[in-house]
Amino acid sequence: MPKVTILSGQVLNELAQTLLKPRFGLYLDDVREARCGFKHCPILTMDLSLPLRAIDVCERHGRWYCDGLIVATAERGQCAELLSEDVSMVSLTSVSKPAIPFIPLCRKSDVHHC
Repeated sequence: MPKVTILSGQVLNELAQTLLKPRFGLYLDDVREARCGFKHCPILTMDLSLPLRAIDVCERHGRWYCDGLIVATAERGQCAELLSEDVSMVSLTSVSKPAIPFIPLCRKSDVHHC
């Protein structure tokens, strides 16, 4: 079975918010272009049960709500891998192969900022 990348609607929104921060110097057209790079990916949207599952994750692990929502979305999508820049996210999920693909992009001294 081929791999399919599933995205959380929340994560796409966070991408836009991050790219529009003044320090990046990007514009709405830049954000539009970045998001178009994911047009082939299914997007899991929120319903009433997803935030409840996220709250359960937060209570169990003492994490922020947005982290719980990412985990809940990965579980809902029956994802085999969860890709995150957050090293501590790996232990939160029942996803069989959590991965942190972004660390090699950072210098060792910057890993805590990734």
